[in-house]
Amino acid sequence: MSHEPGDDLHAFTWRARGEHGDGPERVDLEVDRRTGSIVYFSAARADGSTEEASVTREEAMAAASAVVSGGTTLVSAEPDTWDRPRWRIVLDRSGEPLTPDLVKVTVDAVTGKVIVVEGT
Repeated sequence: MSHEPGDDLHAFTWRARGEHGDGPERVDLEVDRRTGSIVYFSAARADGSTEEASVTREEAMAAASAVVSGGTTLVSAEPDTWDRPRWRIVLDRSGEPLTPDLVKVTVDAVTGKVIVVEGT
């Protein structure tokens, strides 16, 4: 999933109507209008929580960078809302495109706290 400068995207949001079933309550999707490729997808289920994301993308990236030692390059920063709002940040510690050293960091989008660090 990526958002590059010049992307021509069309966004869709579906919301469940009526009783909650086993599926998601909300589905967000972005499609590249030129290629038809899906560049963003998120499915969120209802959990009774009314918490809204208050942590910005920049704040989430700063929290992720703070827990990863050494210099890093941002690979991606995408919102995820499956159980509760959060950010999924991917950083590269190597700086080498052919031999990346990726670290995946999940940041709570309500509190700003780092939840999971993978690849350390």
